[in-house]
Amino acid sequence: MHDFEALARAAGSDHTKTAEHDLWKAAVSLERWYFVASSSEDDAQPVVGSIGGSPFVLAFTDEAQATEFSRRRAAHRGVDDAPVVHMDPAEAVSYFQTLREAGVEGVLFNAGGAAFQASMDEVIDRHARYTRGR
Repeated sequence: MHDFEALARAAGSDHTKTAEHDLWKAAVSLERWYFVASSSEDDAQPVVGSIGGSPFVLAFTDEAQATEFSRRRAAHRGVDDAPVVHMDPAEAVSYFQTLREAGVEGVLFNAGGAAFQASMDEVIDRHARYTRGR
């Protein structure tokens, strides 16, 4: 199991690209990425939020963080928790290409203190780069 909080902190403070590479290698090596559904409906999509006025899909590196985010989001809105869904990274990257075409600009992982983000193009590129040869 990876310590994404430590990896994200290191990537944010390292003046070289090594820590950033380590963070993304760990992220793409996961079996699943987790998403909070926008509702409890069968056709619900992952939540898309706004960062600096730009749309970003919210993703999580573990189910517990996604579940806690769903709980907090529901409490804030006064509704029931939305389900947590998951995709393997390759499936998610394929989905991200569709989101990119719809105007979603990036992905925010682990919303909160240990968050890290990248544009859709960067996530797609990093997935391809770090899974090559596996």
